[in-house]
This record gives sequence, structure tokens and C-alpha cells, in this order.
Amino acid sequence: MVDSSCCRPPSPATQVDTMKRPSQHRHGIDHCPECSSRIVQRTTSEPRCRECGLLVPVRSQRSPSVARSISGRGPPQRPEHRLSTYIGDCSRDSRRRRIGRSKRRRLRRQRRWQRRIASDAIGDSRRVGIAEIERLSGDLEVGNRVETVAATIFRRAVEERLLYGRACESVAAATVYLAVRRSDVHRRLDEIATASAESRRRLTRDARHLQRELGLAVHPPTVEAYLPEVCSELGLNECEQRRARRLLEAAIDENLHSGRDPSGLAASACYTVSRLQDESSCSQTAAAAAGDVCPETIRRRYRELRELCPDVFEDAPIDGRPEPAQQAQSVT
Repeated sequence: MVDSSCCRPPSPATQVDTMKRPSQHRHGIDHCPECSSRIVQRTTSEPRCRECGLLVPVRSQRSPSVARSISGRGPPQRPEHRLSTYIGDCSRDSRRRRIGRSKRRRLRRQRRWQRRIASDAIGDSRRVGIAEIERLSGDLEVGNRVETVAATIFRRAVEERLLYGRACESVAAATVYLAVRRSDVHRRLDEIATASAESRRRLTRDARHLQRELGLAVHPPTVEAYLPEVCSELGLNECEQRRARRLLEAAIDENLHSGRDPSGLAASACYTVSRLQDESSCSQTAAAAAGDVCPETIRRRYRELRELCPDVFEDAPIDGRPEPAQQAQSVT
């Protein structure tokens, strides 16, 4: 008996012979085609001859795997991919011989029906929407989890026939926005609208329509989610960001975030913390631009957050400092 380390590849003559079906071998599939010895069958490697150590490649006797429907509701559908078959428009066959007129008419008729069967309205809408979701997920860098959730919501919308009268691209962008909200990933609606080239109003309308018809539970965004982005735009350090987070936690405990724009409240907290410093480089205009609100909102939230600073910070005697509006008038 030959050791497994002595296994050798088949010779050229054997390679030609093993390409035939096993029924054409003289001793069948259980015997070596060279020495007629019995072949050792192994589950983790190729069959090997126990005498000469020949590795015998065995071709599968089963027919090629055909896609089948497990649920029994019809053939499987692949809406995100086109069909692999295509009937071309050519007047010659594979051997470069001219095709007769009657056969060309038959091929033209088959090509027309193949095009009708392959491209239905629902499949095209699903394919366009999935491609748009993949593009938006890549541009916004939201990750595979958000992309999967958005694709699931879009498929449900197609199945429920909620796309009538609406653009596929707009609904796909709305599903990305809903997936971002459900996955606790911070992306503003304006960012998604800019990436999708759709208006904010249309995205809001489609998102509300999907949320109402599909019964999607979407929680409002938290204030802490906007804090890192606002601090980065304003150029605040880690110490100031931690102080702003403590101030926001105190504001949430006092229920000051109810009915307020979370991005505006986060920008107001950063502006309030920056005023604790003697030389503050953060202005109302910069904070308003970072929070996507107007400067008047920053001034209103500042008056509310200023009363919490003595309780949150021990070194925060800012009650005696003039308010932003008064300070601006004194400077002018």
C-alpha cells in the first residue's frame, strides 16, 4: 500500500482517458485506469489509487444545478441582476453561415418575447432602486448594515405597490434616510438630498409616505449624535466637547430638548461652553452655520443653557457676563 505522500499526478495518457465518462473505463469508476487496482475514496481529498498512488479526478454524474423554487410559488427571481442570456441581432450563426429569412423572423420574434419577459415594470423598478441605494450608501459611507436595511425597505415598498406616481430614485433616497434613522447613524436630510440630487421636500414627502404605509417605527434623532460633527466644524478640543456633552445631559434632564432642533441645541451647547473661556473664537454666526439654524436660535438656546452652567460646571461664573446681543451692541 502506497503512502499518501507518494501520490503522483496522472500521466498525459491518463489525463486524456480520465476526461471520458466513468462508464467508458475498462474497470469502472472504482478501479485505477493505469494499474487496475482499487481506488481509495476519501471525503477530504481526491480519490487515490492504493497501489500506484494515482490521483483520479472524478467528474460529477449529476446534472448541472438548476435554480428551483423552494417555496413552490414559481421560478426564482433575481431582480437586482439582468438575465445572463441574450438573443443578439445578427444575420449569421456561430459558424458564420447566413441565416435564412424564415429563421431570422423566428429569432426576431423570440428576441422580442425574451425582452418582454425579462424586463417587467416591477423588476425594473426594483433593479433601479437597489442600484441607487448602493450608490448612495457608497457616497455617504454609511456601511453595509444601512444599505441592507434600505434595500429591505425598498423591496417592501415595491411589493406593496407604493411607488406609483413617485420616482424610483426619490423613494430609494427616502429609504436610505429611514435606514439611517433606524440604524442610529447620523446623516442629515440635506446630505442625502445633495447626494441624490432630489429636493428636500420630495424626500420628506416620500419618507413620511413609506413610514405611514409600512408602519416603520423611526425614533427622533438624539442631540448627542450631532455633537461630534458640530464640535469638529467649530474647532473645539476634546475638553470642550466633554463639557458640552455634560451640558446637554443636564439640558435633557431638565427637558429643554423637547420641541427643539437637536442640531441647533448641540450648536448652542458648544457656543455656551466656548464662552466659558476668556478668549472665545466661536461666534454666533459660526455656531448657527454648524447647527444649520439661524443666529436667533443660538441666542435663545444660549439663554436657556446659561442658567444650567453654574450647576454643571464649578468654574462657570458666566451670569455676570453680558448676553450676546448686548455684547454686540456695546462693540458697535
